[in-house]
Amino acid sequence: MTHDDDLPAELKALADRLDPEPEWLRGAAKALYTWRTVDAELAELTWDSLTDEAALTGVRGTAAPRLLTFQGAGVTLDLQIEDTRSGRRLLGQLAAQGPAQLEIRHRDGTDGVALDELGRFVVEHLPGGPVSFRTRLTTRTGDSVVVDTAWELV
Repeated sequence: MTHDDDLPAELKALADRLDPEPEWLRGAAKALYTWRTVDAELAELTWDSLTDEAALTGVRGTAAPRLLTFQGAGVTLDLQIEDTRSGRRLLGQLAAQGPAQLEIRHRDGTDGVALDELGRFVVEHLPGGPVSFRTRLTTRTGDSVVVDTAWELV
């Protein structure tokens, strides 16, 4: 008799053997997944102090904060990332061509970011790992634009 914990794995193996998924289905699923953000513009990483500054000045110390700049579709996002005892601390500024909302996506979920009247913000206790930002911008013509950054490891 098998242990109850082994049953799901045994059922999966049986299903894989008797009725395997067709290869076209796997390809279709991957293609569909790429469409999840088809309406979002991509903000390009235009400055990263880990790579750009090191190329200019040589090796940098680990105590200096990391600086990132993303640009795209009427949005510029400047970030300063510092290590703290309780995670990462982000200081940033969002410059957008119109009213905007900012979200940070990280390994623990998604959080709205409060912006002051100049687009500045602080995020405390951010867990280390991959992060991405999503900006929802209203243009002068009233159109809504979503701008995503690529995922960066912080």
